[in-house]
Amino acid sequence: MTRWATIFDLARTARGRVPRFVFDFLEGGAGDDDGVDRNFQRLHEIELVPSYLTGVHRDTVDPSTTVFGKHHAFPFGIAPTGGNALIWPGGDRLIARAAADLNVPVVNSTMGTATIEEVSAIAGQSSWFQLYAFNDEQVNADILARTEAAGVDVFVMTVDTTSVPNRNRDTRNGFGSSFTFNLAKIIQMGLRPSWLMATMRQGPPSPRNLLRYGQADGRLRKRAPVGKLIKTHADWEDLAKLRDRWRGRLVVKGLMTAQDAVRAASIGCDGVWISNHGGRVFESAPATIDCLPDVVEALDGRAATFIDGGFYTGEDIVKAVAMGADMVFLGRGPLYGLAAGGKAGVDRAMEIYRTDVARTMLQLGCRTIEDLRGRDIVVMPRAASASSRLSPARAIL
Repeated sequence: MTRWATIFDLARTARGRVPRFVFDFLEGGAGDDDGVDRNFQRLHEIELVPSYLTGVHRDTVDPSTTVFGKHHAFPFGIAPTGGNALIWPGGDRLIARAAADLNVPVVNSTMGTATIEEVSAIAGQSSWFQLYAFNDEQVNADILARTEAAGVDVFVMTVDTTSVPNRNRDTRNGFGSSFTFNLAKIIQMGLRPSWLMATMRQGPPSPRNLLRYGQADGRLRKRAPVGKLIKTHADWEDLAKLRDRWRGRLVVKGLMTAQDAVRAASIGCDGVWISNHGGRVFESAPATIDCLPDVVEALDGRAATFIDGGFYTGEDIVKAVAMGADMVFLGRGPLYGLAAGGKAGVDRAMEIYRTDVARTMLQLGCRTIEDLRGRDIVVMPRAASASSRLSPARAIL
């Protein structure tokens, strides 16, 4: 639907289509969202130097890339996010189909509302799986076995959940590990009849990957607090044990320093994913793009480098790729599309990203991803901006 020209157009539609507490869950970050804004602002300040008279034609631009021996049509994928069926019924399956249609990776979350097996059946070789390590080692072992049996080769361990985050929007909405209905939520749901009817037909969303372990009973309001399920004190030994157990590709998500990245590579991790959880777990964490150069330099090709956090345009993606990222992962962008228009909205979000990536490569005179990495085209900001710039999505509130 071409009326959505940007990801932020999708965000505006999403805000009017789902209840306010759902939109806040989708968009909000830790604290008062300063980390969310920082991710966006620091990316926005980076410049790209165009190059003309290069003879590069739009029909010859090839934004495809290869990661872990698999060919993907674009240098971006869809990050793991939980609770997607709350944003729109069938959310994880719709997102998986969109990723498969475009031939880009999609990462199913431990807290996803579709199972490892369901997402893998839809996305095939594009399917990855993300784990929050659990206190119960039997659960961890079974999830590993299920992931392998489903034919998933890439396993992502998230390590940045050492505490339950203070998401102020969710707290004000009474939305957290213990979800309860109140008059405000009932009114909000009543004002969004299409979402309400679709959700009633689906039934209450639940973290389906966990149902067999007795950690959830299918109703969000009955979930145990996440801190009681997840091993919040995981250490390097846990990562090393996972490396020994998992025969496929292993990525560690949430590291932000060169020192940690090198240590992960020395353990045998195949990829390091620079992430601050989209600004959702620690408000004072640095912008991920600021961490990228040091990590890329330190790894020096010993492991793949992935990144997420604040990527709302194809130009943003190209900036990270030109700085050495092997793949950029998208969180809120596809979810705005999901909330705005279901599968059609996710498809439109992906179309916005892919066309913008190709257009940006044309402006830079680069035919391939390798051309991007081989050219001095990135201009970093000379100094931190003195003014705070809200992300456009928040500016609509």
